Amino acid sequence: MRFSNVFGFSTLLLALVLGSCTTFEMASAAPPQAHKILVNFSTKAFGTTDLPMGVYHVPHSQVVITGREVNTGIGESFGLLGVAVEDAIITNANKQGTTKIKGALDINLTTQARQDTRKFLQNQKPIADKFTLSKNPTLPVLTVKSAVVISYVDDDRVRPYVELKATLRNPNSLNQTASFDGPETSKGEMVRGNIIWESRYFISAGVPKPLTGANSWTANGGVELKDAVSQDLKKALEFMFTDIASPIPRTDSELMSVQGYVPYLRWPVKMVAYVLKETGDSIYVVPKVDDALAIAGTHIMDKSVTTVSKKSANEAPLTLLGQVQ
Repeated sequence: MRFSNVFGFSTLLLALVLGSCTTFEMASAAPPQAHKILVNFSTKAFGTTDLPMGVYHVPHSQVVITGREVNTGIGESFGLLGVAVEDAIITNANKQGTTKIKGALDINLTTQARQDTRKFLQNQKPIADKFTLSKNPTLPVLTVKSAVVISYVDDDRVRPYVELKATLRNPNSLNQTASFDGPETSKGEMVRGNIIWESRYFISAGVPKPLTGANSWTANGGVELKDAVSQDLKKALEFMFTDIASPIPRTDSELMSVQGYVPYLRWPVKMVAYVLKETGDSIYVVPKVDDALAIAGTHIMDKSVTTVSKKSANEAPLTLLGQVQ
């Protein structure tokens, strides 16, 4: 077992906001709504406020690549200027090798997300009772942004994730004349002051494989990657809607210690978390970590590489464990 000497800086890599106060709103359940919720799928790619430093965004796609290990020491030694330089270096490292596989990485989840949601509304009464796609200015609005996060777990292999960012806003926060099926315009922009609740939902899509080459995630035009992402998008959407419609309680007295893998980091982590649900192949957990970290939210984790145990009395909220080389 080798422990990296960049763990302190790696925690910084997860930060979306530097120097912010510690809050745990991303770990909280959605507040109950008296009326149906209007669902709006955003076509916008994740921006700088959605992603930690060093992440490479594949152009014209909802795919981002992260996790390349680059330890220059600049970020730790030269303050904010060093962090900016380190950001550029790591972003370039995550970009390497993507030029020849752009077709395989040309993934946009928005169309499928709308299609899956329509099926949920037709076939699943609990979801249909709480959500709608029909415009109505009197209803609260749930805006959903999506991304495929490809995270390196070692120098060659990656594990893909689907990430949904869910933002619930008060009625009239979206101009109801804006098209939900086309690109967002200035008329369709949300008013940030109207936010009721916000969180993320992550799901790991498959086992680690090389990003490029034979037997990789992008072989044969990325058909295996796209299939895995498609299945996990549906699973994440279904749980997100169910969790918002009938929230599973997050009780501090029932916090557990969860060990496994999360996006944006190549090393396994141990985190203090609420365990919401367990199925044959997945464990649904909500780490109680600072909202300023990119992993704050609900994680649908692969049960085969995740362990849950009793939390120790003074256990740290998030611990990076290292990686077997």
